[in-house]
Amino acid sequence: MPSAGSLFKFQPVALIVLLQRLATNIKQYKIGTNGIVFLTDEQGIIKLHPDTGNIGKNIKNLGYIDSDSLLQKQAFSTTEYQDAGTDMLVASRYLPEIGWYLIAQVPHDEIFGALNRATKSVAVMGLIIAILFMVISAWLINRLISPFSELANMLAAIGDGEGDLTLRLDDSRHDEVGDMAGVTTNLSAT
Repeated sequence: MPSAGSLFKFQPVALIVLLQRLATNIKQYKIGTNGIVFLTDEQGIIKLHPDTGNIGKNIKNLGYIDSDSLLQKQAFSTTEYQDAGTDMLVASRYLPEIGWYLIAQVPHDEIFGALNRATKSVAVMGLIIAILFMVISAWLINRLISPFSELANMLAAIGDGEGDLTLRLDDSRHDEVGDMAGVTTNLSAT
């Protein structure tokens, strides 16, 4: 199979059409709101860029891009840098067929902003659920324990009556306190 370079030598019109289509696609292609893609050669010289003023410049001129990590003939490389106070994420992919790199550049917040917002939303929802669970648990515990507090108060009243076992506890309730009051009443009756 002939190489891409040999095909381009014999088909200059096809190459021109291909590059025009590629240039049009690169200008129109967006990642998120402000992300772009462009092509460089193996030395980092920009070949196609949405901003035609950058064509012919080295990618090092676009900011503090670590071109050494991007321009490794790997399937995929990434780096980060700051451009005018904005953290940028840059990824490259080597295209061995043409000896160029496809580079994608996008603000870090556009990639991870939604994830950060989702994380915060989940944390707030978790906090709300935890607070709601604590309120419901406190209410249930209070509801379960309050009858025993009433029983303790009744027994304290008997004890304050100088051991007067003729005092009766309310055994008409249909819960644990009623059961214990009934047993206590039966004990005092004997």
